[in-house]
Amino acid sequence: MRVQFKRFLAVILGLLLIGCQNTPSAPESDLLAELDVQIEAGEFGQINSILIWQGEQLVMDEYYHGTNAETMNQVYSVTKSVTSAMMGMAVNDQTIRINDPMLNYFPDSTNIDFLTEQKENILISDLLTMQAGFEWDELSAIYGSGTNSVTSMVRSSNWVNYVLDQPMATTSGTSFTYNSGVTMLLGSILEESTGVSVESYTAENLFEPLEIEQWQWEKTPQGQTNTGWGLYLRSHDLLKFGRLYLQNGEWDGEQLIAEVWIEESTQPLVSAGEGFEYGYQWWRFSDKNRVVADLDENDLYFAWGFGGNFIFVVPHLDLVVVTTAENFENGAQIFSALPDYIFPAVSE
Repeated sequence: MRVQFKRFLAVILGLLLIGCQNTPSAPESDLLAELDVQIEAGEFGQINSILIWQGEQLVMDEYYHGTNAETMNQVYSVTKSVTSAMMGMAVNDQTIRINDPMLNYFPDSTNIDFLTEQKENILISDLLTMQAGFEWDELSAIYGSGTNSVTSMVRSSNWVNYVLDQPMATTSGTSFTYNSGVTMLLGSILEESTGVSVESYTAENLFEPLEIEQWQWEKTPQGQTNTGWGLYLRSHDLLKFGRLYLQNGEWDGEQLIAEVWIEESTQPLVSAGEGFEYGYQWWRFSDKNRVVADLDENDLYFAWGFGGNFIFVVPHLDLVVVTTAENFENGAQIFSALPDYIFPAVSE
């Protein structure tokens, strides 16, 4: 009954839209209704919400497993993309220069372990693209395992010092290694440069203009904002952040993030394993990835949080898709919904 009623509403909406000259066409509702059925049936694991914004309208806004629009979602590494946005603001204000050696922003750097010329040559841009070169492994062992680098960092007496003290495995700027620790370093650089916490800086420069009124942000034992994975947001506020990027950093006539930073930070700057590429804390699908194979243009970029928390932005489709989920065994389950349901729907 729920799906039939949705389809009935979609037909009525479609009839109402006929003749509205300046109103974007409604997407193919049957496909989105079927996607809703599949999510309800658990075909994509535990999805808690899915929002689709296309053509200046919200075309899907659904919640599952007892969640609703007011639910605060732990978005995990989507936090990294928000941190990237804050770096862009600081770079635009000339507070930070991404081609500077990172150690310029750590006054006590002479006390760190394994202080080699290789480590001294790590640039801030290397942190942004996860090409720092540190010895690090947080993907081959589950989080919580003693062999996981993030677990070891969290159990250390000082998270930032733990990362800085790691030996070098490769020359910086030469290869991608997923490393939440380097995003913690970006947080320290922001706090050193701006003189305030990353949370305060983000609240003033991003959350307030976007009218994001509720959030939670974890702190480290040392009181630093957890820029690696510590942010909680409502689904509609995640959508606002995605729309800000879709609009090239502009919101209500104000340029919050420089358009050049939006463009540069979301480019496929480094290879990040089979099927993926990486920018400044933003992900891309490589051209041969099935998700984007049938798109007219592979301009899709996305924020990727553990468990299936995503913000997908597809500029040429004027599209933002947000999902929140608890698919901790396989967070990528929702990927197939993009080419199978969402892209065909909005392309109509």
